[in-house]
Amino acid sequence: MPFTDAPLQDEIAAAAQWVADRALGALSGAEGIDRVVGLDRGPGRPAGRRTGRVEIWLESGQWDLAGELLAVDACLAEPVCDGQAWQRLAAAQRADGLLPRDSDPVAEDPDRAFKDHEHTAVVAIAAGTLTVARALGSGERSTEVPGGGRG
Repeated sequence: MPFTDAPLQDEIAAAAQWVADRALGALSGAEGIDRVVGLDRGPGRPAGRRTGRVEIWLESGQWDLAGELLAVDACLAEPVCDGQAWQRLAAAQRADGLLPRDSDPVAEDPDRAFKDHEHTAVVAIAAGTLTVARALGSGERSTEVPGGGRG
């Protein structure tokens, strides 16, 4: 079923723009954004070639940082991250629902674990919201979830 709540779509798009403005506030133009996400658009290089910044954080188990870059990526005119990055981030989620900030051991105490990793939950929610808002705003009304599957 297509998402047709236009006022809610507008709210999501406005929130996504607000987050993007704050997240990218210190950067100016495509060059600054490219540096954050890890694009290499130098002379003689294909447009949109990734140098692997998102992949580096995913490989090293820095889930919080990878999520932040996925949020930035969703704000680019031409996003470069594919569904595999989302799948890898989702695979880091524990059976109890916690998405740890990194691959270090998580405290056994649920309250301590939450306090230690709550920022990563916010990052994942923001990145996912930006990605969904982008898809809804682009005219694509698919219910496909980033990385595969159906929503």
